[in-house]
Amino acid sequence: MYEPIAGLPAEMSNLFDVGVSTGAPTGGGISSQASLEGLLTIEPTKLANAVKANPGGVQQMLEKWSQKLQTMVNNTGGPGGTMEARVNGDGSQITQLTTQINNMNEMLAQREKALKATYAALEAVISKNSTQSDWLTSQEESLDKSGI
Repeated sequence: MYEPIAGLPAEMSNLFDVGVSTGAPTGGGISSQASLEGLLTIEPTKLANAVKANPGGVQQMLEKWSQKLQTMVNNTGGPGGTMEARVNGDGSQITQLTTQINNMNEMLAQREKALKATYAALEAVISKNSTQSDWLTSQEESLDKSGI
């Protein structure tokens, strides 16, 4: 946006020179909301003065800037561009995460099955101990009654 375009006069080498910008700065190095959203604003007086002073220069700058923008958009959004690479990379990551989730769910299901078996075995031992405890208590009571 603000980088000078090679081959143009210094006073007309980028959009800012002809009154096109991302909005007024907010100060303190903080970007304006318009800048963050990618919105462009035009300063009509600055643009009119630039056109009046050098209409061919403004046209040439806008043509070169639009060519640079088109190249950047094509490199980013075209086949094999960074957007496609990002989408493919994200798709690959989603596939890997889905596989990991499925593997973890399978491991959790196996762990749940093992814990249920362990708890069933513990319940059986507790039940057996309870039965033995009841038998021993009854034996003790019968010994107390018989006076032995």
